[in-house]
Amino acid sequence: MKSIKRKRSISKEIIKFVTCLFVAYIAFFFAMRNVYVALAVFVFLHTLYLFDLKLKVLDIEKEINELRQTNLHIEKE
Repeated sequence: MKSIKRKRSISKEIIKFVTCLFVAYIAFFFAMRNVYVALAVFVFLHTLYLFDLKLKVLDIEKEINELRQTNLHIEKE
């Protein structure tokens, strides 16, 4: 069940990344007169994406720690 959840999570991440690139491309297209605005939008969107990935990593680390605790509890019994 967790593998299905992770596969869906990976596909959601791919969709988020492609959407982020598409929005950044549109922002660049509309801001061709001012390249700095387009660059700022591009950097901002990718920063949000990387922050979201960092939160995912922290969630995975939390899950790993919970599994370790469960494993230690089972070994004690």
